[in-house]
Amino acid sequence: MIAVFVAVTLLGCTQTDSRAAVDRMTLVPGPGTFGYQFSDDGRLAFAKFVAGKSAIYVANGDGTGARRVSFGIWDVAPLWSPDRKWIALTRDAGGHPDAVIVPTDSGPERVVGGSSADEVSNAWLPDGSGLLFTRGTAQGNETWVYKVADGSSAKLFEVDGSTNSFPSPDRKSIAYTLTKDGKSTVWLWDVEKRTHRQLTIEGFESVSFGTFSPDGRSILYESRRTGRSDLWRLDVATGDRHQLTYDVAGDLAGRWSPDGTRIVFTSNRGGQPDIWVLTTGEADVQRVTDDAVSESLPNWTPDGRGVVATVALGHSHLYALPVAGGAPVQLTSGDWGISDADVSRDGSRIAYVGTKNGDADIWTAPVGGGESILVSSAPGPDDEPSWSPDGKQIAFASRRAGNSDVWIAPAGGGTATRLTDWPTGESAPRWSPDGKAIAFLSNRESAGEDIWTIPVAGGAATRLTRLGLVGDGFRWSPDSRTIVLPAQVETSGGLAVFAVPASGGTPKLVAPATSFAPEWSPDAREVKVNKCTAGYCVTDIWSASGKHLRTLSAQPNVYEFDASWSANGAQLLIGWQDLVGDGGNRVDIRSATDGAARLLAGPPGYSMLLVGFGDGDKAAITFGAPNGNALQRIEVPAPVKSP
Repeated sequence: MIAVFVAVTLLGCTQTDSRAAVDRMTLVPGPGTFGYQFSDDGRLAFAKFVAGKSAIYVANGDGTGARRVSFGIWDVAPLWSPDRKWIALTRDAGGHPDAVIVPTDSGPERVVGGSSADEVSNAWLPDGSGLLFTRGTAQGNETWVYKVADGSSAKLFEVDGSTNSFPSPDRKSIAYTLTKDGKSTVWLWDVEKRTHRQLTIEGFESVSFGTFSPDGRSILYESRRTGRSDLWRLDVATGDRHQLTYDVAGDLAGRWSPDGTRIVFTSNRGGQPDIWVLTTGEADVQRVTDDAVSESLPNWTPDGRGVVATVALGHSHLYALPVAGGAPVQLTSGDWGISDADVSRDGSRIAYVGTKNGDADIWTAPVGGGESILVSSAPGPDDEPSWSPDGKQIAFASRRAGNSDVWIAPAGGGTATRLTDWPTGESAPRWSPDGKAIAFLSNRESAGEDIWTIPVAGGAATRLTRLGLVGDGFRWSPDSRTIVLPAQVETSGGLAVFAVPASGGTPKLVAPATSFAPEWSPDAREVKVNKCTAGYCVTDIWSASGKHLRTLSAQPNVYEFDASWSANGAQLLIGWQDLVGDGGNRVDIRSATDGAARLLAGPPGYSMLLVGFGDGDKAAITFGAPNGNALQRIEVPAPVKSP
C-alpha cells in the first residue's frame, strides 16, 4: 500500500557528511520527498510531505516557484505527460493504490483505474494519447492503457504471467518484464504487429521506467544471474546483449543520459549507496559521490550535466524505548544502516539486516546493548531474518545463488544451509512456533506469490494457498495450527485478511478489505489488523472466526501500520505515522481492551519503525533515523573516456 511505503521511506539511510566532494544544490528540502520527474522543457514535478499529506507540486527546474496540483491524502511518483498538460501519479485510495492524472494548470482530475485492485501509473505513451498502468489481480499484474481522449481503459495484451511494461520512444513497441513460474524475463511487444518477442532467457532480468535509450535502439535492464544486480544493455534490432557492470556489489536503478551516451546508477561497491556513471561504449565507471550520504533513485537533469537524487538525512539504527518511560537507548551505530529486524522469542537478542560491510548481511545484537555478531556474509543481499523458537538458528532469504531462496544459519555464526533450491523466488521465511516448519512465499506455481511450508528437518515443501497474491505480512498462530495472511482475491474487493489451516484447506475471511498486517494475540483468540478507509488506517481487533470486536485507535486521521502484542496479551505496541505533525513515524503502547495509549519517546527529530517487544516486555525495539529526505541536484564530472 502507498502510505505504508511512504511511512517507511521517511526513514533515511545515512547522514550528511563533510566528505562530500561534488557540487550539490537542494531543490526540495525535507522532511520527505516521494518521487520526482523533469519535463522536457526543464520543469520539475515532485511529491512532498505537507500538512499531513503527500501532494504533487510543479516548479521551476531549481525547485523555485512550486505550486501544488494534487489534493489527495497520499499522492506520489509524478509523471509528466509529453504535452505537459497532465501529471500522472499513484494515490492511496484507502489501503490500495489508484492511478490518477491531474491537470498541471486547472480543471478536474481523472481517476484512471478506480477499481478495488492495486493500480499504479507506469509511463505515458510518447504521443501523450494514453497512460500505461499496472493493475494487480489474483493472477498477477496486468498491463492496461488509459486513453485521454475518451477516458476509457483497456488491457493492452494478454500473456500468461505477470507483467510490468514501458513504451519505446516511437511507441512502436513495449518492453516488459514477464514473471512466470518464478522466473523474470524481458520481452518486447510489437504494437502494430501485435506480436511478442522474448529478449532474455536466464530468468533473473527486469526492466523499469526509462528502460529504452533516447533513440529507442537499446534497452537497459538489470540481471541478478550472479546473485547480485548488474546492468546490461540489449540491442533491440539484433538482440545482442552486453554486460555493463561486473562488481561484486549491487548495481541498480540505471538511467540513460538525455543524449544516450552515459548511464547513471546506484551502487554500494564503495561501502554505502552512492551514485556512479558509465559510458555506454566502454563501461568505464566513474564515482560521482563518495560520502556518508545515501543517494537513491538518480536521474539526469534535462541538460545532461548533473543528476537529481533522493538524499536521506540520517542512518537507520536500532533503538530500545523503555516501556516504563525514559530516554531511548541506541543499540547500533556507525556509517551504515538497518533495514529489517526480528526479536528472538525470549526477547534477549535482535536479528537484523545491516550494511556494515558494504553488503546486506544478517547480524545479531543483544537487546540490552553490546557487540553485534555476523551471521551471514556471502556476496549478495541477505534479508528477512526469522528466529527459531529456541534461539539457536535464524532463517533468512538470500540471493547469493542468483535467485532468492530460504537459508538457515546458526545464530552464533557459521555455515549456512540452503533450505530451498528452486529456480523460482522464495522469500519472507517465518519459523513455526513449535520449531518444526518454516512458512515462506514463493511464485513457483503462480504469477504472484503463495504461502508454502517446508519441514526444518528436510523434506518436500507443501503449497498452502492458491490465491496468487499473498502479502509478506503473514503470521503463524501461537499453536502452529493456523496462518493468517493478507491477500487479494477477486471477491475480496482489495487486500483482505484470511486464515488458513497449516495442514491445508480453504482460506477463511477474517477481516474484510482493505485490511493488512495481521498479528495473533498470545492466546490465539484474537487477531489485530490495520483497517484502511480514505487514506487513513486504524487498529482493529477481530476474532479468529471473523467477528469485529473493537477498534483501538486513539486519535483521528492517522495511519497505523504495525503492532506487536505483549506476552500476556494485555497491551500492544502500535506503529503509526504522525500525519498532522512532521510526517514521522511514532510508537506508542496501548491497552488491548480500551485502546488507552501512551507515546514512547524516541530521539527528538527521529522517525521510528516498530520491531517488537524485548527484554521481557520492558522495552519497545525499534529502528529509526533522522526524519525525512531531500531532493538534490548533484553535478557529474566529464567522462574519462569519450562516449
